[in-house]
Amino acid sequence: MVKHQYIQFKKIPFQKVNEQVERKMAVGEEAMVLEHRVKKGFVSQKNETHINEQFTYILEGKLQVETGGETLVLQAGDMIVIPPNQPHTLTVLEDVRILDVFSPVRKEWL
Repeated sequence: MVKHQYIQFKKIPFQKVNEQVERKMAVGEEAMVLEHRVKKGFVSQKNETHINEQFTYILEGKLQVETGGETLVLQAGDMIVIPPNQPHTLTVLEDVRILDVFSPVRKEWL
């Protein structure tokens, strides 16, 4: 049996990914939670796909998501769930803070 984890997420430091992106994460057996801080102007890989189901909740700022033949603009309080293997592109319209959940764990980010 796996023991539970108690995590003081607010105390985890952000790691710089590049000049526009910082993140911190908590990782479990089957899923991971990340907080991203991303600067205005960042664009993800065009039509990115991955095997993970992705929940993205906007804490602050504004983000454009192109996926499933739609273009959506998300702001604080909005969420999108992107199914596994669905192409998507993210464009940051205003500096954002995002809470992401991925299942399974994105091992390439560990």
